[in-house]
Amino acid sequence: MPDYSKSKIYIIKSDQTDKIFVGATTKALCSRMAQHRKYYQNFVNKLNNKIYESSFDIVQFSDARIQLVESFICNDKDELNLKLQNYIDSYKDLVINKPKEKKVKIKQPKEKKENTTLPIEQPKEEVIKNENIIDDIQTESDYKTSDEEIREAKEEISLMPLSQRRRMNL
Repeated sequence: MPDYSKSKIYIIKSDQTDKIFVGATTKALCSRMAQHRKYYQNFVNKLNNKIYESSFDIVQFSDARIQLVESFICNDKDELNLKLQNYIDSYKDLVINKPKEKKVKIKQPKEKKENTTLPIEQPKEEVIKNENIIDDIQTESDYKTSDEEIREAKEEISLMPLSQRRRMNL
């Protein structure tokens, strides 16, 4: 069960693109980045029927890195996702996040027993120009990590394969 008292909003960025991926997690950031890289490798190698995720547009670059935007306490996944959506909306011109496709079942007459799913059309939103948005993002040095989070991160790093740790410069 996630510990929502350790909620974080983060970005993944690379010097090879101006775009960013905005994400949310309750995990240590190094663990979350390792998970993004693992998902990307599984997708590239066609393992586990992994589907394309928008973070792959940045994770594909060797210099891709994760950076904390905000650390906060929330009560549940809905609250965390609401905060995430607020950041995605405010960084609209820079983000590569693609909305997850929502599906609804359409009721069929009783004689038909097949379910059909259709994506819900996302509402059109006013485009907001965001300039110098990266300047507003906190750097990891602005965030004080607790001793417990440091221990957790070190433990997670120690469990990673050596090749993965080298790739992440750990």
